[in-house]
Amino acid sequence: MIIQDTRYKHRQLGITLIELMIALVLASLIMLGVINLFIGNHQNYRMQEGSSRIQENARFAFDSLKGNIRESGFSGCRTVDKIRLNVIASPLPVPANFTADTMVAGFDGGTGSWLPALPASLNPSDVVPGTDVIRIQQPSSCGGTLTGSLASTTANIPIFTGNSCNFNAGDLALISDCTDAHVFTVASAAGDITHTTPFCKSYDAAGTSCLVGKLYDYDAEVMRFDTKTYYIGKRDGLGTANPPALFEQTNNDAAIELVEGVDDMEILYGLDTIGSGGTTGDDVQDGPYVTADVVADWSQVVSVRISILAASISDNILDTVATADPMTPDGVTTLTPALADKQLRRQFTTTISLRNKVQ
Repeated sequence: MIIQDTRYKHRQLGITLIELMIALVLASLIMLGVINLFIGNHQNYRMQEGSSRIQENARFAFDSLKGNIRESGFSGCRTVDKIRLNVIASPLPVPANFTADTMVAGFDGGTGSWLPALPASLNPSDVVPGTDVIRIQQPSSCGGTLTGSLASTTANIPIFTGNSCNFNAGDLALISDCTDAHVFTVASAAGDITHTTPFCKSYDAAGTSCLVGKLYDYDAEVMRFDTKTYYIGKRDGLGTANPPALFEQTNNDAAIELVEGVDDMEILYGLDTIGSGGTTGDDVQDGPYVTADVVADWSQVVSVRISILAASISDNILDTVATADPMTPDGVTTLTPALADKQLRRQFTTTISLRNKVQ
């Protein structure tokens, strides 16, 4: 008799429906865990990236602002209020003078309109309402020392060819030694710098005739002279998004975007005053910081406190919509950004001493 081995005849060749359903449930739970882990890590990455971008933008903004504001009023080897300085440029710069009164000026936008009125070179529609504006005057960091003395008050100005100013006709320049300084217009800069208005130490009562001429010598230096205005404006070419950014305008040139993702800028000023009267002259701040509309005498400003509200470039970083504008450096909320975007925002503040007012 032949006996067949049936031990493997009825072995299982598939899975049951119940087993399939259990496997699908377990796989779904695992996939949900993986997806949640991925979403959480991705959101953390976006949060860290947004925070890093905010800090990077704030640092770059402050580096640009601090360097220029700190050096405002520089006029060579002495401060602007301790040197004999004449502005002979044609056309005149805006503002037309370069003094301790004009080296720094602010414009407060928290009142609904800017007080005092914005500079003529700046279109109010380009500035985000409720933000502040600051304007400074300064020679640039480039410079060219003279290679010889001037033979006359209208002689060409010889400077080293290796200078970094790259002057062009029509540029404003400042020539200075430790006694005198002049802001003038460059007529041409092909080799030596030429100018048409005489350099004078003093003028007649009408300010038109030169009484005593000034012949600059080897110890003089020539620098570019710029008026810079910083404000919060709208970025172009981005349609309805068009987020705010920090802009810089030099003289009457077209403004350039310095830093993206800056929603607001609020500026306060420290004054060297005594009561409601004149300056103490000790270059030390005497009272609390005030807004630009409170400053009556800009020659009393010895420090500037700037707060900026930096925002992440990406939307939907936060899980919930912010309920209020965190930008309150002077105790008054002046700007309400598009909070529905759920962007990450941080306020940064720095205080800048005006080096050419306190030295």
